[in-house]
Amino acid sequence: MSNKELTSKIDRLREMRAEIDQKQKEADRLADTIKAEMLRRNVEEVETDSTKATYKVVKSSRLDTAALKESHGKIYERFLKAIETRRFVVSMV
Repeated sequence: MSNKELTSKIDRLREMRAEIDQKQKEADRLADTIKAEMLRRNVEEVETDSTKATYKVVKSSRLDTAALKESHGKIYERFLKAIETRRFVVSMV
């Protein structure tokens, strides 16, 4: 692939990511509007002819790694697992 083709593909990728970002923001605004209405109605579930939306409290437990590291640093280090990944970044020069 030539540099010109590669540049064209990178430019298109940047354009598509910008479009996706704009659509994601729009979707987030719609979701926030729906959630606000559900809270106003004091309901956890809304059903229409074709869809159902739920907005419920979910409880979960997570490990507080910062507190573990502070209070039991040796145990934290013993179970710390280093991983290696690749990161793809496109930026303006």
